[in-house]
Amino acid sequence: MEYEHFSHNHTLTLSRIQPGQQFQCHGCNLRCHDSIFACWNCNFFLHEHCGIANRYTNHPSHLLHPLVLVPSPTYCSGSFLCNGCSAPGNAFFYCCALSEVDLHVHCAYLPHKVSHNAHQHELCLSFEKTNVSNALDYCKICMKEMSFRNLSYFCGKPECDFLGSYLLCY
Repeated sequence: MEYEHFSHNHTLTLSRIQPGQQFQCHGCNLRCHDSIFACWNCNFFLHEHCGIANRYTNHPSHLLHPLVLVPSPTYCSGSFLCNGCSAPGNAFFYCCALSEVDLHVHCAYLPHKVSHNAHQHELCLSFEKTNVSNALDYCKICMKEMSFRNLSYFCGKPECDFLGSYLLCY
């Protein structure tokens, strides 16, 4: 299958990675696995899910404007700070330039509900910036200090006191 992607000048081909082959995705900078969109002339590779990510998305954490998929940061630093997880990024990301909201692609597509063996109830992704104890607490799974100013998982049961967990711990 051939594919035209907005971030690359050449046609990409959907290919299966063979055992022993290693490629890095230009969309998220992570190692590729399974299927990739490839430009073999330029050694340009995208995970299949990075290649088919929507160009525009309406994200529950930012309902004011649609977020636009941008192939690389346009900031003078050459990187962005994700409003979802607070980690820097320098590859594809969703951006609202009007509101200065930036999200890694994987943060934009986190599941809204998850189960975790550390808690008996379903955990729900929170899009609210809260002021729980000055917005600082500890992840209930890894016990590291965390800020609830970003996306995090909370118990979906109102009567439960499980305040939250890091995105990476779900």
